Amino acid sequence: MQGIIQGKDDDAEIFDAMSSDKIEEWKHLIGEVILDLLQKETDTDFYDAVKYQIDTGGKRLRPLLTLTFCEAAGGKPDSTIYAAAGIELIHTHSLIIDDIIDRSILRRNQPTTWVKFGMPIAVLIAMKYREAIVLAAQKTAYPTEIQEIFSRAMRRMLIGERLDILLEQTGRTNEYLVKNRLRDATLEDYFTLCTNKTGALVSAACETGVVCINGNNDYVNAARRFGMNAGIALQISDDYLDIFGNSRQFGKEHRKDIIEHKLGNYVILCALSKLSAPYKHRLVKTLQTDEINEKEITEAVHIIEMTDAPEVARYKVAEFVNLAKDSLKIFPDSKAKKTLFNLADSLIDRTH
Repeated sequence: MQGIIQGKDDDAEIFDAMSSDKIEEWKHLIGEVILDLLQKETDTDFYDAVKYQIDTGGKRLRPLLTLTFCEAAGGKPDSTIYAAAGIELIHTHSLIIDDIIDRSILRRNQPTTWVKFGMPIAVLIAMKYREAIVLAAQKTAYPTEIQEIFSRAMRRMLIGERLDILLEQTGRTNEYLVKNRLRDATLEDYFTLCTNKTGALVSAACETGVVCINGNNDYVNAARRFGMNAGIALQISDDYLDIFGNSRQFGKEHRKDIIEHKLGNYVILCALSKLSAPYKHRLVKTLQTDEINEKEITEAVHIIEMTDAPEVARYKVAEFVNLAKDSLKIFPDSKAKKTLFNLADSLIDRTH
């Protein structure tokens, strides 16, 4: 299988219209602000645990988008640094919570926060991030507006996270989830999931970069559209990588969505919409099996590969990338605008 998952491996290539020195400078500034926000009123013996998830790394894609959109709209990124830090804090907060919900043991090839420190401490760390997000918004030039963007993004992420859980076909036995579990999910359900769980925060990251410099509404709306479409492309490529990517590069458990009985994966849902009844039944039965073994996982992947779902996923990523790029037309030509074009294109060739 060739195509969607090959090529660019680092931030310098993702942001290839921007010098690697500039990327590292921005990432360093974002990191310093994040650590300063997390350190506020944090006990010394708790601080290393609090900053652990940040220290594991990450592309910092979302805050870099915030700073780049600030430049594209004619602003200076220094005026957006606290907002960018807030965006990354929201993302990291969501990762900690997501790993707790899914009982994930690995992220970025490191133990997840709850595995490293235990469930009670991981919950407290997540609460600490939530407070740091509020503080980041307060330190921006437009705290009311930025707090509303942050809050809206987090509300939508909660909608997406709940839907993701309800699309799990087994594995959780409490009464609420059993009663509300979604057995007959559609691709429409999927797009409700990913526009909220992933698209909302990428959209907020782009919008924030313009709002922080009091940019005009046309720029704000265009940045928001870019972020939503790029976020959907990002999620579909994530779904592909989960099943067909290199687990070492991806930094997570391989084929985790199958192991965790998830219908909220574009490739799986697309395959189900195309399979004949017997094969559809076999794939659904696997997803509804409490303990899935390696043989069943391999068979599920083989059934998916009987359809063109992997190729359709590639085309869908490209489709949303083109929609994202189209929204950039309103911005004046600049290095920042070129960077955003290149970044959108890089989503087609992700390896991790």
